[in-house]
Amino acid sequence: NHSSVPVYLLPGDSEWNNCANPTSAWENWVTYLSKYDAQHWNNALDHTVKRDTHNAGNFAFLHRKVQYIGINLVGGIVHNQTEREKRHEGTLRWVEEEVARNVDDIELVVIVGNAEPSDDNGDFFKPLFTADDRWGKKLLYIHESNERSQLRRHFDGNKHILMLGVEVGLWPPLQVQIDVMKGGLKVDRGEWYTEPPSKSPTPSISPSKVRSSYPSMMPTQVPTKPPSPEPTKFPSKGPTQRPTPKPTPWPFWAPKPTPRPTPRPTPSPTKSSAPGF
Repeated sequence: NHSSVPVYLLPGDSEWNNCANPTSAWENWVTYLSKYDAQHWNNALDHTVKRDTHNAGNFAFLHRKVQYIGINLVGGIVHNQTEREKRHEGTLRWVEEEVARNVDDIELVVIVGNAEPSDDNGDFFKPLFTADDRWGKKLLYIHESNERSQLRRHFDGNKHILMLGVEVGLWPPLQVQIDVMKGGLKVDRGEWYTEPPSKSPTPSISPSKVRSSYPSMMPTQVPTKPPSPEPTKFPSKGPTQRPTPKPTPWPFWAPKPTPRPTPRPTPSPTKSSAPGF
């Protein structure tokens, strides 16, 4: 809740239908997480967030010519096939209504959900892709993935569809930058985030007593007494360090200009390496 930008939460199978008590899990999610953004950032928003009155997991807002839609679309265990189909039908109707409401002001539709397209949820995605043909807008769907983050263009043979699978369980989160003027986007897994300094530094405190919000990133605890002297070691080249991931500029969906006869060498990517950023 200290983020400088709003945080929107979506249900996943681990928070709901894969739990030992799915009914209780869903009630807890609705109570504590469905309006998490409104609890902490409501007064700072420069856009209006709309919520689906029939499904607490769905929300939508228009921001700088991009229509963002979060949907309750989970994988995992199916407890009631009829309920699932009705939920998909209602979510599809919600998406179409929100896009139709702002269609003249939209350059790109971004939909975020838990599950990736598959035969199990084809009752949602097939009509969604058909509707997108009517809209005539580019559609980016972002979903959870157990594999390395990857962008797929022309998904399922549709030139309007982009699919971005986001690998879970990594820090920092994946950053996606969108430039609607140039018709492009850029994905950055590592270089965008730096942990802010403490607001009240205490230089005299022992490092062993410093707590972090991310325990897995903390250094090894400093022992309370000096360690025993280690035996003399031969000089080495030093420890091997894993290089920081570089931001990856993804292909643009807008038509590309004719390349020059002699292209210049491409420099190493930086924070502003992708065109338009």
